[in-house]
Amino acid sequence: MTALPSAPPSGLAHRNPGLPARTRGLASLVRDRRGVAALELAVVAPVLVVAALGMYSIVQGVRVKMLLNTAASSMALLVATQDVVVPGASGNLTDLCSKGASNSLLPYSPAPVAMTVALYSRPPTGSVSAPDWQRSDACPTTSTAVMGGAEAVLANSLITADSEATPSVVIVKASYAFKPSIGPYMPTFVMTTTRYEKARNIKKASCPTC
Repeated sequence: MTALPSAPPSGLAHRNPGLPARTRGLASLVRDRRGVAALELAVVAPVLVVAALGMYSIVQGVRVKMLLNTAASSMALLVATQDVVVPGASGNLTDLCSKGASNSLLPYSPAPVAMTVALYSRPPTGSVSAPDWQRSDACPTTSTAVMGGAEAVLANSLITADSEATPSVVIVKASYAFKPSIGPYMPTFVMTTTRYEKARNIKKASCPTC
């Protein structure tokens, strides 16, 4: 009895034994899935890390902006409760910033904060056009912001309904140079905010030496 021929082995190379060796090697490589997961991770991981660090920087920035708003509001309130404001390194204006308002920025360093403080008083007749006084050296970092027309408009809107003869408002413009802590190659962002407070005492937070 003649033996039946055996079935050919499975596989591309065995189905077509006439393929060149190089082609058979490429076909085998295509079917080999070892190391694919490691390669995919190597490609995706850097993107995920950068995205995570970017989100962390955004969260940090939002938190610093909220703390800066609090610091500026605190500064406006502290100045508004003073009878007399004294500028300079030994004056109470500097103390109000360094010992009071700047602490609102903790745990972030208060060193990059800069504040311009001004008092606007409306005369018995007419409207506010310029501040009674302003200082840009309230904090260790000198502010370059100058009170102008926008702040005068804000002051007028705040004291329009005030029943006093010469109502006043303290306005604080604050800025903060925020440097993300995730790496040396991240840019520095300068955040700004404006806060205000009605002057509380009779002398309206006057500044004779400003």
